[in-house]
Amino acid sequence: MQSSKSAFGHDLDSDDSDDGRIPLVRTADDLVKARNVVRVRYARPQVLFVLPKVRRGREAHIDNILKRIEATGATIMTADMLPPTTSLAEAMPLMLGDHCAGLTPTLNIDCTILLALVSDLSHDHVERAEWFHKATLHQIDSEERECLLPSILYPAVAGRALVCTEEAATRMHEIVATIGTETERMRTALLFGEGQHPGTLRTNGESESESSLLARWKASSSYDTPSSLRLPVRIVLAEDVSAPTRLPVCAAQVRSVLTAINQSVFMYGWRVGLTTVTSNRTVLKAIENAIDEALNKAGDDGHDFDGPKIWLVGTARSLIGKEKTRKQ
Repeated sequence: MQSSKSAFGHDLDSDDSDDGRIPLVRTADDLVKARNVVRVRYARPQVLFVLPKVRRGREAHIDNILKRIEATGATIMTADMLPPTTSLAEAMPLMLGDHCAGLTPTLNIDCTILLALVSDLSHDHVERAEWFHKATLHQIDSEERECLLPSILYPAVAGRALVCTEEAATRMHEIVATIGTETERMRTALLFGEGQHPGTLRTNGESESESSLLARWKASSSYDTPSSLRLPVRIVLAEDVSAPTRLPVCAAQVRSVLTAINQSVFMYGWRVGLTTVTSNRTVLKAIENAIDEALNKAGDDGHDFDGPKIWLVGTARSLIGKEKTRKQ
């Protein structure tokens, strides 16, 4: 007699209780073990099986296998739990996702993003020069493939209030004053609502209107600027950044792996619950590793852990820089 097979490839006529002979149960067990040693955004990921052709309560053998899968710690969605089907036009945005989802109404901008916002590389086509650094040449290539402002940064920052720490603004001004071009200096002044040059106050003592700052910003760029871009970036003073607050115990370990300027930026964003926008992948990894190590030591599985909100921009833009004086 030929034995019958379930939808899971299991022999339904056997009374075998060895989960290792049921591929899907074995897969669930492996995935749950794997998820117990990693974290995504400071929490253990969920193992979810979506089984659109399976319904519960129709066959005891199937229900038994589903229970074995769930016993591993995985979650199952069967056909009777799925939402109604939608059209492709409705489903596609859900499948693609929104890369700006979860951003807070106010964004904490770090120095890497401040530089990217004012860089000539971000606003216009830049001709290559033989004295350009290799990183600059790579960024020119990256900009030609994917325009940073209109495709990534503007959709994220437009319509949101922008702040940065005093330390980040100070470092930004130092870099721009040292190697910035005239247009990069001018955009820096606009970004912070200053006078004609970065770091200077307006001579008449009055603040330039947001609409005027935006109009001048638009005129300095080859790209369309969203009218909802909110200038200037507000600078958070050092005493407000260092104000005492309650953070998890692991915050001390995170602070220990950061430089002084990154402490001011990332710890501030964490303390007040703002999304920090950065292109510094190294710092993000250091923060994640520090938190992971601290939680492992504490035996915390991280499910309810509220870590710093960080939005990583996958590409950087630095200032063009100045050609070094060559010896004759």
